[in-house]
Amino acid sequence: MKPDSLMEQVTGILVREEVPYEFLEDGKEIGLSTDKVAVFLRPLEVDGRQLLHLEADLAVGIDLTPATAAGIYAWLNQHNSEEPLARFVLHEVAREGSDVSGAWVSAEWELMADGLDSGTMMPVLNALASRAGALAGPLTELFGGQTSAEISEECDALNRGELDDELGLGGPE
Repeated sequence: MKPDSLMEQVTGILVREEVPYEFLEDGKEIGLSTDKVAVFLRPLEVDGRQLLHLEADLAVGIDLTPATAAGIYAWLNQHNSEEPLARFVLHEVAREGSDVSGAWVSAEWELMADGLDSGTMMPVLNALASRAGALAGPLTELFGGQTSAEISEECDALNRGELDDELGLGGPE
């Protein structure tokens, strides 16, 4: 199955299940929001096999110092050994000219593209988002950063003009 065909199949499932979604800027990834986390779906090819990669962000914008990284790796090891459905991953983004980098933690899973249907995709998508949502708050309390829900709330408030005074932008006139 080609990546475009896979994404057509995924969007068809999301439409039938009445799940709101949007294509991200590159057009090759779908984003959707739950109450607590953002979930991203994209095609992935591994060893000639087409997969659907699901990624739910738990915490973004973590100030990653060596001590924080050590704590997160211990957290990842614990949860990766306990969780049958998700693989928890630390993604690092280096900042130029600094020993400190930013990071995010996600819960990830892959599904085989062949034979993918609503009965397979939706339970996995819901379980991944639910588990990630339950762990997002505790993770940010331990290591900093923000949950997707917190970022979404800030964006909504900014769009409504509620943060204009706080940010020095002046409110709607």
